Amino acid sequence: SSVGLQLSEALGSGCCTIGKVKEGAAKVEGTLREGDRLTKFNGEDIRDLPLAEVASRFRDASQDPVTLDVVRGDVGETDDDDYSPHSACPYYLSQILAKNAELVFAPYNYVLEPAIRNALGIELEGSVIVLDEAHNVEDTLRESGSCKLGEFELCELLLVMSNYSTMEKHHANLIKVNHPGIAIPIP
Repeated sequence: SSVGLQLSEALGSGCCTIGKVKEGAAKVEGTLREGDRLTKFNGEDIRDLPLAEVASRFRDASQDPVTLDVVRGDVGETDDDDYSPHSACPYYLSQILAKNAELVFAPYNYVLEPAIRNALGIELEGSVIVLDEAHNVEDTLRESGSCKLGEFELCELLLVMSNYSTMEKHHANLIKVNHPGIAIPIP
């Protein structure tokens, strides 16, 4: 599948550059531009690799999303400590970095609400959780387990519960009848 860009080789340098950026988020946001030089692919230095090898890495990538470090314009070589603000989407970058981080800061609801925790793949086993301003946790949990209903929602809920109650009454009054050779299962 396509990652939305075309690679090319910079004349005389042998380094891999972005030849064309297809329509999509990277083009709209300007995070990748034609002429950007690729320096890292998923954290691995690719500055000295030939174009065919870099293209092969893109095709064989199993990690989603891929992360790219790029150098824009006529900037010289960068040190490993330099950071390009054009290398990756901050959201995806934070997700990748959090996997191996020793310390992660997050809002209460990311940690306390199981639905959000599961959606983000946050595992708490073996972790130490430190809550800043823990006196707010009770209100946060109460708010996450509460809802505000208007008059129409309450009427609809009352109707649904009434129908359910009627169905349960009828189910409880069913008589199990066994005919020879016929089994009628009633849960």
